Amino acid sequence: MTQSISRVNLPAVGEIGLVVRDVDKTIEFYGSCGLGPWRIKEMDFKGCVYNGKPCDCRLKLAFLDGPPVSIELVQVVEGETPFSEFLREKGEGVQHLGFFTNDLKGILAGFAKKGIEPVFSGGVPNVADFAFVSAVQNKAEGLMFELVQIYHHADGHH
Repeated sequence: MTQSISRVNLPAVGEIGLVVRDVDKTIEFYGSCGLGPWRIKEMDFKGCVYNGKPCDCRLKLAFLDGPPVSIELVQVVEGETPFSEFLREKGEGVQHLGFFTNDLKGILAGFAKKGIEPVFSGGVPNVADFAFVSAVQNKAEGLMFELVQIYHHADGHH
């Protein structure tokens, strides 16, 4: 008798997320290579959960919109997050692949059936919710999946 392995159906990759020490310096370099324009936001995230504990953080984010795939730069301004942990352990680099969905709860339920729970989750009320799950069994590998459900497009972007 064969045993079926439960499958989590993810949408196409929508974003590549890089952790950087300094968003402005990174954009300056990328701009000199012809990449741009960038949208920059500094945001407070309150009431997030990181490794099962409540956390607040402030992030400086920059977005280079696709197609086919967007690039997100993440700089931690305040707080302990998977991004600050990644920067300490690995330095700057690709930290996550982002997936945009209309069924965040359903995808998380699929991961839960595999014994995978979010490492970092939160959101901005009435705008978007997010959850990061480890994309590999060995979390030390660093790559995560960011799952995002957007509720409101005030400016046409996330």
